[in-house]
Amino acid sequence: MKRMLSAFAAVLALVVLFGTFAHLASAAVDGFAAQVVTLTNAERVKAGVGALAATNSKLNAAAQKRAEEIAVKFEADHSRPDGRAWSTVLDDFGLAPFIDYVAIGENIAWGLNKTAADIVTGWMNSPGHRANILDEEFNYVGVGVYEDSAGRVYWVQLFLGDGKGSGTTQPTTAPTTAPTTAPTAPTTKPVDTKTYIRNTTYEATFFNYILYYVFFGWLWM
Repeated sequence: MKRMLSAFAAVLALVVLFGTFAHLASAAVDGFAAQVVTLTNAERVKAGVGALAATNSKLNAAAQKRAEEIAVKFEADHSRPDGRAWSTVLDDFGLAPFIDYVAIGENIAWGLNKTAADIVTGWMNSPGHRANILDEEFNYVGVGVYEDSAGRVYWVQLFLGDGKGSGTTQPTTAPTTAPTTAPTAPTTKPVDTKTYIRNTTYEATFFNYILYYVFFGWLWM
């Protein structure tokens, strides 16, 4: 009986220990999402553009879903693994055009041993991604960060403009220090130093929808 209890205690200790490490890893990845928001808003402040709020829970959940999806299949055209347009993820989380937004955009990237600062810098060095980051129509951002078993980290920004300017904050200073840590890749895996920054962006505005219905709406009548 004592041996059985000792064995059970040992297993329980391993479960608790593993769970602690898993929680720490998850907390580190979650922290990177917050750093992306801070660094993104610092760039907007420098450009004289209103900062983005990260308070839309549906947008944050959609961004996290997209980070998990691009880990499965990273597409240059931003399409989802099932072939649907990336913007359909907003529908999945209850965000509707005209009601919740009039403008949307997405930035994606992945890399090994990359920090949030590396990713935001890469986006800012890409004209299309920079345009999304500094777009005055957007006033919300959702950030998703996902690390796969090989240590590759996938990053997503989803931008939303509700046409109301609500939820916007105005930080007055840029962060004094850039993030310096990233999830550590397993030592048995080759280190890929490349970060893939795609220059494909998308924006849906009120006028996009008007044009759509003008040219195609008659098909449904």
